[in-house]
Amino acid sequence: MSLRFSIKWEGLDRYREYLASALPKAFEDSVVEALDKTADEARDRAKQLVAVDTGSLRKSIRKERYARPAKNILYTGFRAGGYIVNPKTGRLVDYAKFVEYGPSRMRPRPYIAPALRWAAKNIERHFWTALNKRVDVE
Repeated sequence: MSLRFSIKWEGLDRYREYLASALPKAFEDSVVEALDKTADEARDRAKQLVAVDTGSLRKSIRKERYARPAKNILYTGFRAGGYIVNPKTGRLVDYAKFVEYGPSRMRPRPYIAPALRWAAKNIERHFWTALNKRVDVE
């Protein structure tokens, strides 16, 4: 004795139309969200890893985001240095690269590259999570 099951999916054209219209926007929005979350994680990790003296360098680590529509590029990242004044010297924090790469008489104490490597491992997961939220087949 055997059993036979079959499933008939009606209205498939409606789903195709929906996915064709929803996916391009959902894809773009998911990429933006994944980049944002990854940049947030990298920034937070860099703040954990950075060598701290006065805390000014840690305070200067921030996320940046801007678009270049003509080249269809979205830039999301983080930056260290500038805009925060070091209370010891009274100058803007201008030594972020020296801490990361080390000047000639000091060993490097990287905090940006390790943070980026660590956060980059999650970008694909962030993308798929964001896309799954946006594409609901009704």
